[in-house]
Amino acid sequence: IAVDLLRRYEGHILKCKPRTTLQERRDVFFQLMYLIRCYVEMELDAEPLLADADQLYLQDGLQDADRMFGISTQALSTVRLEDWTVLIMNIMIIDFNNRCLFNNRWRTNFGLTQAFFHLRTLPLAPPGETDAFFHSYYLATHVAFAISAYTAIKTADGTPTALPRWLRRYIWESLRYFVRRAQRWKADRQVFVDIDGMAEAIDVFRCCGLSE
Repeated sequence: IAVDLLRRYEGHILKCKPRTTLQERRDVFFQLMYLIRCYVEMELDAEPLLADADQLYLQDGLQDADRMFGISTQALSTVRLEDWTVLIMNIMIIDFNNRCLFNNRWRTNFGLTQAFFHLRTLPLAPPGETDAFFHSYYLATHVAFAISAYTAIKTADGTPTALPRWLRRYIWESLRYFVRRAQRWKADRQVFVDIDGMAEAIDVFRCCGLSE
């Protein structure tokens, strides 16, 4: 089933995705990056995807990190909080594919090191019913996913890739907030419970070596 779904997605990306604007082609490029990683890990033939990614990389000048990521890498403070979640995942997949799979095939002068250096200065909103918390929380979980390359790398305490304590604490306190809301929901079905948010926290902590 998984292979069939991937093949269908491959056909959609290669034949159906719009590619009129730079933004559309950039979106296709990153979707190819994720799909290529899946193909390699499942030992499937990724050559058509690789050829398409190479063509987009060259024709659109994606060697320039600003063009690749659609931001000013010299002015990261201009990136909105709500845009960081997708951005950090795009940076991660390029770093992962370049470092672990393809020996800098799609070179760029910007990666997780620079992104993390900036994100250390970005304040995260405390748990609450605000958009700022929503965006802060999902950024926090996706920073954890970036460190673990989407749970491919363990982040348990004592390992070189252990999550920073402040990040674990923030996600833990956020999970406790979600659980309290779930308890309130039993008495008031109008209370919104972020099930996806709870699931993300569980994925993060399982990668840290914690069990249910």
